[in-house]
Amino acid sequence: MERPLPRLSFVVGVLALAGLLAVLVHASANGSGGTRHASDGRTPSATNAPTPLPSPTVTATPLSIAPVPTIAPELPGDEAQAEATARQFLAAYLTAPAADTPALLQARVRPFATDRLDKLMGQGGGPGSPSAASKSTINSIVSTGLAPDGRLVLVANVSITQSGVVMSRYVELYLARQLGAWRVDEVAL
Repeated sequence: MERPLPRLSFVVGVLALAGLLAVLVHASANGSGGTRHASDGRTPSATNAPTPLPSPTVTATPLSIAPVPTIAPELPGDEAQAEATARQFLAAYLTAPAADTPALLQARVRPFATDRLDKLMGQGGGPGSPSAASKSTINSIVSTGLAPDGRLVLVANVSITQSGVVMSRYVELYLARQLGAWRVDEVAL
């Protein structure tokens, strides 16, 4: 017994091809390749050949690229006061006499530290005691802007002389506002 499905598919395929052929014939008869003019319906003579369509003209406009704005670190208006506090803190912190104790270090840096850092240092936490330095120099302090928590981040380059050997290192300072002034809240050595 023969199934009607393959025969139906064949008939649909033939009808689709016939429809496509009709569309192509209609398009060529009404397009620029046809034999009749659309305006008067007459057949063109041999000398009156259809004129080709003009090719589209592409004009290139130069692409202008706007400069990308640089994002400067977000700085408070009183950054000079914050830098001065950082310098004073580092001078006190890096001035370590041979018989220095954590309590003496805490007392030296207390005027420049937040209550939180002072409390940490009193409990033996915080940045700890620096090695006994015979001389220290603050070479530079650079602000990197505000941290997400609102503290101002300063990076100091310091030179420390110990036993005649000069070492250079970076110290990262986080300053927070306390009582209307910047105070060192965290130190990363």
